[in-house]
Amino acid sequence: TIITSMRRRRAVIQPKSRRQRKDSIFLLLSLLGLSITFLMVFHVITMLDDEPYKKTIRVSLDSLPLTPKERDDYRKIIQKRQQEKNYHNKTEASKGKEPLLKLLQQEAGIKLDQDIIQLLPTWESITNLYGSNPILRDCSNNGNNEAARSLAIAGLFGSGTNLASKYLKRNCRMVSGEQTSIRWEVPGGKHVPRNFLPSSQDVLPVVMIRDPYLWMISLCRIPYGVQWFHNSERHCPNLVPDERDHREFPSLRSKSSIPVHIQYPSVKHLSWDSLFHLWMDWYQQYYDSRTEDRVMIRYEDFVFFPYQTTKYLCEQCAGGQLKHPFTYVQPSAKAMGPGHGEFRTNWITSILRFSYGETYRTDGFTVQDLEFVKTNAQQESSSLMDVFHYPIVYPS
Repeated sequence: TIITSMRRRRAVIQPKSRRQRKDSIFLLLSLLGLSITFLMVFHVITMLDDEPYKKTIRVSLDSLPLTPKERDDYRKIIQKRQQEKNYHNKTEASKGKEPLLKLLQQEAGIKLDQDIIQLLPTWESITNLYGSNPILRDCSNNGNNEAARSLAIAGLFGSGTNLASKYLKRNCRMVSGEQTSIRWEVPGGKHVPRNFLPSSQDVLPVVMIRDPYLWMISLCRIPYGVQWFHNSERHCPNLVPDERDHREFPSLRSKSSIPVHIQYPSVKHLSWDSLFHLWMDWYQQYYDSRTEDRVMIRYEDFVFFPYQTTKYLCEQCAGGQLKHPFTYVQPSAKAMGPGHGEFRTNWITSILRFSYGETYRTDGFTVQDLEFVKTNAQQESSSLMDVFHYPIVYPS
């Protein structure tokens, strides 16, 4: 009787125990599946945001984000160069452009077709404008990893702040191992003037500055939050109003220059006498704050010297370590978003625009505008244009 009772009890208990084991196994498998899914999603997100862009890019004139007018203008330049210099193969078209081709093709892995090679400016024309080396100074860290600190980006609209952020996030390994040490913007906003920002000892501002002529021209394509009376199809950049400006914008008749305005979300409405005054005042505020740590970097140095510029910021300024291999920001540095326009600027188009020669820096300006820039730039006791080797254009 006792044995029979035990057998009956075991028969009742055993199925229940098996069900429990099955439930436990199912629960463990479910948790394992969720963990794997989470890790995969995290890896994909990380890869999209920060991992190197390893795919080789083939670039042709038709593949670039250009306006129809820009594409037509480039084709005219190609035809003209073929007639003048007998550019009929890549070897002939490459002469004088070897440093650029090495940077783009060998180091960055971008395959250029013959039309693009013909359009590239010569290296001499670039170094005549901006020098043969990047302008890198103002960092006192000297690679001391014990003094590692976060970098935070700042700069005017259209000055290359997104480009700087991408290069640093993809290539700089902070000592702490956390890429959050490369911050998207300084506290208070990356586009806000320095005098309206809170003081912060936690970050080193990386201030992006751009050739003022080209910066003003870029605002004619995409003005961002900068507001001023202008007609992009007729007179832009416009610093000094002409007769047509007076007719189209009557309020300018009493003005000797064309004022600009910016409404910052966290700051009151700000105004300047002209686009060039905005550029001068905005960067002078950071330049004059030399008692506080900050480093000012030219946009052009990220375009033509990306490795040296990123290495300096990472190791000498942040106390970090440069990743190997170095990753070049090949696609557009700026994701499509509000205010960014349909035609985005990428690395190749930034370089190709110099194929116009010196006239590229004066496109859209009148003689009066150029004289206005020269006069105001020379009035500064320590001209930012001299400091950052931006040649002043003398009207002819």
